[in-house]
Amino acid sequence: MYRLGIIFSQRQEYSKALIYLEKLSLIKKDIYFIHSEEFLMEIALCYYYTNNLLLAKKYFKKLRLINNSFHFIDIYLKNIKMIKTKNFTHMVYL
Repeated sequence: MYRLGIIFSQRQEYSKALIYLEKLSLIKKDIYFIHSEEFLMEIALCYYYTNNLLLAKKYFKKLRLINNSFHFIDIYLKNIKMIKTKNFTHMVYL
């Protein structure tokens, strides 16, 4: 399931990727994997690019708790805040 999610994500077919990533997040036996940096990054990006900003923010924050050396996380979180407040003047495009 994860590989299909990654393939769709790399093709920028984020809605299709979420079908597989969300299913994987519900499987209890993969609890360690769904809390991994790799999984959290993919699902956060998919939510971000499908404009589900609440869930994107949730997963970016989880990812930051695991590894706060990823500086792009703060950029995405800042962008989410700007989108919500409709302040696009300092938005960074990744």
